[in-house]
Amino acid sequence: MSIKWNKNGIIVQDVNETDDCQTLVPYMGVGRFSSWPLSAKSDKVSTKLTAEAEEKWFGYYYGESFSLAVIPSMEYIESYIGVCKKKNIKIRVLYVETNRSYPKWNGPELNTMFLGYDYATSQDFFSVIFDDLYGENTPPMLTKFKTSLNSNGLFSTEDTLLAYIETRHRAIEQGYDLEKHGDFCMYRIWSVMT
Repeated sequence: MSIKWNKNGIIVQDVNETDDCQTLVPYMGVGRFSSWPLSAKSDKVSTKLTAEAEEKWFGYYYGESFSLAVIPSMEYIESYIGVCKKKNIKIRVLYVETNRSYPKWNGPELNTMFLGYDYATSQDFFSVIFDDLYGENTPPMLTKFKTSLNSNGLFSTEDTLLAYIETRHRAIEQGYDLEKHGDFCMYRIWSVMT
């Protein structure tokens, strides 16, 4: 099976904010840092940008899936990054493709570096790859995937991602206590060189 990857957009993360994040080294996927740091700010510009993202992109439901908490607009991203810089928020910018159709990136080609493949929720970016493979209670049938993680703590190939997901579903069917409640999707992740 081959995944139809869709260019979805950008995630901005605060690299100093890791409360409730998945922070064990070397994991650098979508769950590593807190996303959309201006949502925690109460000033007028931050609240305006947060409201705009929620109204235009985040607050929707498509069929059986929530909208991804990613932004498809370069103009918006430039404004957001500018405000983060003014507030001295140290950020990283990720560009993602997923198996979801929406949103659709409408910006230019970006200067990026490939990080890997992740499997995480669509809104808060909770990674089950991190949860399953970095914890102490990894089911025996999933332990082989630990050696498939790249230097970013993610999978390097689509085939490995698909094999992991299939094996994970079998582990759940066999009664292993793995997270199964979430709007999970597959991510292909790049770091945007700014």
